[in-house]
Parts: sequence; structure tokens; C-alpha cells
Amino acid sequence: MADDNNTVVEYSKADLAKASPAPTVTISSSGLNHSDGLAFDPSGDLSVANYQSNAVEFTKAQLAKSGSPSPLVTISYIGACSLAFDPSGDLWVGGAESLGSTVVEFAKAQLAKSGSPTPRVSISSQSLDEPCRPTFDSSGDMWASNYLGGSVVEFAKAQLARSGSPAPRVTIFTNSMSSPGDVALDSAGDLWVPNAGTNAIFEFAKTELAKSGLPTPAKTIAGPATGLNWPWALAIEP
Repeated sequence: MADDNNTVVEYSKADLAKASPAPTVTISSSGLNHSDGLAFDPSGDLSVANYQSNAVEFTKAQLAKSGSPSPLVTISYIGACSLAFDPSGDLWVGGAESLGSTVVEFAKAQLAKSGSPTPRVSISSQSLDEPCRPTFDSSGDMWASNYLGGSVVEFAKAQLARSGSPAPRVTIFTNSMSSPGDVALDSAGDLWVPNAGTNAIFEFAKTELAKSGLPTPAKTIAGPATGLNWPWALAIEP
């Protein structure tokens, strides 16, 4: 978890059962500044977005104990906010006002050393209006929320191979979707969407995601007992 105190913290699985767990690991670093998005690459290294500033990487070994390690790599990019790795280990960035209707990709090779690389791929679309953190299925297809447009959209892996303004292959709406945030896919391929505008979380079954439309959510989590207040981001436990 990242916070505004320029730290990232880890809670063990066992401690998450407690009401007030203490962090297992706390990482404080001069490389952290208004930390926002977090993403683990396939090797277990952690990238952290410093809001609209840069992205920094800490190795799996650096995360093994509390301390103040220096980032192994710093990628300067003004649009950094929400981060996600695709199955190939390439890094995608979205979710910042400065990016507008765009998500960008840095190739794995561009992340090997600090610098200010130019994104290898830039995807712009009217269906991506302040897109939040994307998520990828096992085939490399990408889902992202259209925050201001009240929808979620999917681009096929082939559409992401080069810069451009492709039309989404699939667009999912519901009558009650408002301000969707960071989306996530579970192991069954179902899509989960936090819906900040109505304090709800929707689940869409994989079978409903093959074509555009207004499917009925397979599950809706909402109501006072949930404790939801402007739900924005979620993650699915492996």
C-alpha cells in the first residue's frame, strides 16, 4: 500500500485478519513522493508511481525487510499515476489528468535503467476519458475504465501493438455505472469494476464480455453494511 507519507507498506496475509494490523514491512525512500499507483512485475519487483512525476522500481530483495532503499530504476514521466504490467512484463501507465484520453506503454527493455524514455506505444481514444489503471487477461487483451464516460472498454492485444486511436473492440455500459475506477480480472475471467459514483462494485461474468452491450452485473456489492465510500481501486487475491 502507498501513502502520502512517502512510504509503501506491506501487511502479511495472516495480519490482514486483524482489525488493526501493524505493517510487516515499511519502505521509506527519498525516491517516493506523493506515491500513488503500485504494480508488481512478473519477477516480483515493485514499481511505484509518484503522482504526475515519475515511476520508481524496487527489487523483490529490497522489499524483504523495512528500510530506506534507493530505487533501482527511476523512469521520469509526467503522466505517471496508475500502473499495470501486461503478461510480457511491459509497463502501461494511465489514470492521470495530464494523460487525458491516453494510456501509454513502456517496453520491458526501456525499464532496465533510469532515464526519460519515450513511450513505445501510445493509445488514445475518445472511449478513454481519464482512464484508470488497466488490467490484462492471459491473452494480453486490455480492459480499462472510461472514468468520465461511465463505461469499461476492451482493446485486443493486436490493437495495442502500435500507437494509434483504435476503437475499442468491446464497450460495456450499465444504467447505474458512474465514475468507474481501477478494474480487475479474477481467475475465472470475470471483470470487477469499482463504481465510485454510486458506492458499488460490479462483477461482470466472462460470458458477458465478448461483445458490447448493457449486461446485467452477475453481482453487485453495495449498501451501508459494506462500508464502501467512493470505491476507486480493487485487487483480486490470487
